[in-house]
Amino acid sequence: MWSVPYRIIWERLAADWEVFIPEDVARHNTPGEVATLLSCAGCGLEYFDPPQGGDADFYLALAASPRYYNAWKWEFGWVAERLPPGSSVLDVGCGRGDFLAHVAPRVGKTVGLEPDVATAAAAAARGLAVVSGDLVSFARSNEGAFDAVCLFHVVEHLPEIRPFLRLLLSCLKPGGSLYLSVPNRSRYLKGVIEPLDCPPHHVSRWAPAQMASLASLVGITLAELAFEPVDVPILREEMPVRFRRRLEEIPAVGAFLGRWSTRILWRTLFRKSLCPIYARTRLFDRLGYHGLSMVGRYVSPFPERGGG
Repeated sequence: MWSVPYRIIWERLAADWEVFIPEDVARHNTPGEVATLLSCAGCGLEYFDPPQGGDADFYLALAASPRYYNAWKWEFGWVAERLPPGSSVLDVGCGRGDFLAHVAPRVGKTVGLEPDVATAAAAAARGLAVVSGDLVSFARSNEGAFDAVCLFHVVEHLPEIRPFLRLLLSCLKPGGSLYLSVPNRSRYLKGVIEPLDCPPHHVSRWAPAQMASLASLVGITLAELAFEPVDVPILREEMPVRFRRRLEEIPAVGAFLGRWSTRILWRTLFRKSLCPIYARTRLFDRLGYHGLSMVGRYVSPFPERGGG
């Protein structure tokens, strides 16, 4: 069990991400003095208590930061490569429609579902078909309508995941694919306190084991699981520093070992000329050093045939 005061979360959002939350918005999004991270005894999913996500005003303040929004995610390309030509695609939580705009020329039909009205309007202004409405009503009128449903960094914001996914799975054709990406809590480059990985932004944290457990919870099959490659130039800066700090903990000789080992690493394994080779061969990915995201492709079952 681990806890973080909300006061620290607000301070770190301002310092790390240039996100400045108005006092009244912070008050409405602070359900207690601390947020406590717990772990599910069954599947190992880490979740915060209380599991209260941010409201519309909180996300409006986040969007005002120049550092918060990224138009491109690594998993966009991974998913796009797997969408068959002519397929129908639903992107849930589509934001400004960057993924839909990317895949629209190569698939048959794209629809976005975005709860924020202003963001949905911005996506529609790009010529994209985007709906801003109730998920229950949308699912009821789009049962079995899509070959693929995509969720990019959505479920970690939700206090209730299973009923949400069941509604979306009802929109899939039999044998269709659900593409789901989340931040990987087993990623290498992460800090002790990451304010965007805490409430009210994220209310759960996922590792590969939970991606596998999810399949049995909602009755689908995990067909593929992929990890974002680690950013090699950042790894080059960070890994020797972390290695040095570990060595410096050794009594008496730690300072000496830390100083010289770091120099040796920089002159051998982390020479700048080697970074393109590491990136091209994905050496660190094979060694288990992963980037921010992981993405799974889940397959919806075909209905069972009745006996004759």
